[in-house]
Amino acid sequence: MERKHGVNVFFSYAHEDERFRAELEKHLAGLKQSDMIKIWHDRQIAPGAKFDSAIAAQLESADLILLLVSPDFLAETSSMEEMKRALERHVAGQALVIPIILRPVDWHNTPAGKLVPLPADGKPLTTWARRDEAFLDVARGIRDRVRELLGPSDTADYISDLQELAGFSIAFDSQLSPQQVKGTLTALADYYRAVGGVGLQVDFELEDVLIIEPEYV
Repeated sequence: MERKHGVNVFFSYAHEDERFRAELEKHLAGLKQSDMIKIWHDRQIAPGAKFDSAIAAQLESADLILLLVSPDFLAETSSMEEMKRALERHVAGQALVIPIILRPVDWHNTPAGKLVPLPADGKPLTTWARRDEAFLDVARGIRDRVRELLGPSDTADYISDLQELAGFSIAFDSQLSPQQVKGTLTALADYYRAVGGVGLQVDFELEDVLIIEPEYV
């Protein structure tokens, strides 16, 4: 699929599961703040707009479609129609579809049953002893696929965004591949968030060596 800066993410869900959609959106805040993703769901439809047309338009333009699977989702005709169209685009290579298993339900016999789900092993979110760990597992899985969707042409923009967000300067060896640069920058961004406010001066001196010198700013 043709890539551009930022991945358009579409939430397909039943309104009975809105609390899960809202919580997952919180766990994706880091990706949103760095402009790696743009999230859309039907609660963003403006008053007076045609509901079905608005959903259809966003579904057609989405790069990543998250199916929030539950008994209510599978029982809704509109959700199943969204799933059908999402999978058509997935097969055509126009979008990526990921099932997110919210609550226990026999989803394996649905059209999405052949896709690898989140959380890990398709264990429903509500069955985890610690709910935040389940959401973290889902968020990390989505983050990894977003990185894959972001093409090499986005590397320079990603570097610029990180510099603006964290206030650090970056220089790297021109022989590094885009994927090496992006992978190291991703680790760097995770490190920055972990230390909470430490500016970084980074040098890519060798292909497999990264020197990080923390400097408080």
